[in-house]
Amino acid sequence: MNFSSVSKHLTLFTLAGFMMGSTIQAQPRDADRPSMPEPQDMAERSARDSELPTAAPLSQGADRLSLDTARLIRKAIMEDATLSAHAKNVKVMVAANAITLRGPVMSDLELVKVVQIANGVAPTFRITNELRVVK
Repeated sequence: MNFSSVSKHLTLFTLAGFMMGSTIQAQPRDADRPSMPEPQDMAERSARDSELPTAAPLSQGADRLSLDTARLIRKAIMEDATLSAHAKNVKVMVAANAITLRGPVMSDLELVKVVQIANGVAPTFRITNELRVVK
């Protein structure tokens, strides 16, 4: 079957659908869509984050130990059913026997739990806690 015959079949199929009374679904109105953060909020967050002397995701170590440690910490965090989606999405960066945890969590309990998970996976590593509680 070549392109022109496929095109003809597709056109006929589409026309048949319209003739048989199929309807086109309307796109959701703006009010139905989830709201995005206001640009001002994003600018404030960017300014706040740029002032902090923190590790960036690009500072993740490329050696096998760093990669395996980060993977195991992320896996342990994801397997904890008591953690919120925010806590499960924290950034975990490992380089030179140091772990940096950054991102929002929903409570002080989650903050402690994420740090404990990282400490349990790599007890000899130094942990820098840049987690913040959001309400």
